[in-house]
Amino acid sequence: MCKARNSCKGTPGSPILLAFFYSESTRCKIRILETHTKRQDFVRLKNFEVASDAFELLKALLIGHCALAANFIGTNYVVFVAHYNQLLQSENYVTCRESLRLLGELLLERANFGTMMKYISDRENLKVLMSLLRSKKSRIQIEAFHVFKVFVANPRKPDNITLILFNNKDKLVNYLRNFHNDKDDDQFTEEKALIIDTLLGLTKPGNELR
Repeated sequence: MCKARNSCKGTPGSPILLAFFYSESTRCKIRILETHTKRQDFVRLKNFEVASDAFELLKALLIGHCALAANFIGTNYVVFVAHYNQLLQSENYVTCRESLRLLGELLLERANFGTMMKYISDRENLKVLMSLLRSKKSRIQIEAFHVFKVFVANPRKPDNITLILFNNKDKLVNYLRNFHNDKDDDQFTEEKALIIDTLLGLTKPGNELR
């Protein structure tokens, strides 16, 4: 049976979060992680404050305990990504935006390197991000860009990813050249220029995949 210690000052008040942080056994932590990362309802709420709090909980579960979360995601990769891509395609603005933001952080955690490589090698994931890149919501566009750039910058892109990027190269380059040019952020500007140059340098893979 999983038991949690008493809460302490300065700790988020969610019973689930407290149980995770203060549970003494790894088995208990994994059980909590399994239960709440496979459920989506609690991050698809329409209430802004509740949905935001739910994402803070999800972030604490996935980022706050990197090694544990990485092991869980690696073991349950297919199910996890299927659920997560549904969050990314949610019509709820908060759900979509926060899912993108969290995904960007999650993929760049060193402990999740294997998961990142698997995720950015899947053409279906790329299609989801390319669609979000053209969202009508400015914040979603920017968060999508921060994940999309990982696909493009990958020096070991499989042919199926390269082919999609190559076939859409002209449209993507034209779009990115006018993408948030008013944003006063030198790093963003440099990253965008690098992504555009990388796209321009793409060549068609030897074996065309349909």
